[in-house]
Amino acid sequence: MFVRHRLVLAGALALGSLAASAPAAGASPQGEGTGPSFASFEGTVIDLREGWGDATACVSDGVSTACFRTEAELDAVLGVAEEPVSTAAAPSSGPIALSLSCGGQLRLWSGNSYSGSVLAFTTRGVILNLSSYGFDNVTSSYAVGPCSSTFYAGANGGGGTYPGSTSAGSMSAVMASGWNNVVSSIYIS
Repeated sequence: MFVRHRLVLAGALALGSLAASAPAAGASPQGEGTGPSFASFEGTVIDLREGWGDATACVSDGVSTACFRTEAELDAVLGVAEEPVSTAAAPSSGPIALSLSCGGQLRLWSGNSYSGSVLAFTTRGVILNLSSYGFDNVTSSYAVGPCSSTFYAGANGGGGTYPGSTSAGSMSAVMASGWNNVVSSIYIS
């Protein structure tokens, strides 16, 4: 069975290099709008809170966001491996080890079975509100990268906590009972 869950070799580094080559996600041509809600998309800046337009795949590091017409384009820019990447040869300590052992991304899809629009995150250690990305109460399936995650029903980590597995490498084609289109904020450990 083909599963769309993939690991990223260096997601945070790829997003950083993407931000350097793409129009600034925090600045529009008129100098308006800053923050992760404003995404670069095909040479323009879109406000994700107002809709994604023709974009169907976005990635954010919590500071800047880039969107693409397809998930395949997103994967190509991030350098996603088709098969899980072994970190057996990775250093066992220091900042490089942390980057390699937990350098993937959390992906949330709007449809069941990893379909529909996809929102990927590479940021760790910060609660992110999905309303900033036009993705509040939209999640119907997910794939957790190499870092455990927590999903919350409310903004800013409030409300109930998702009862399904969100440990490293977990994925689900459907949300746990009562949680379809409920997730409002996330945290990646």
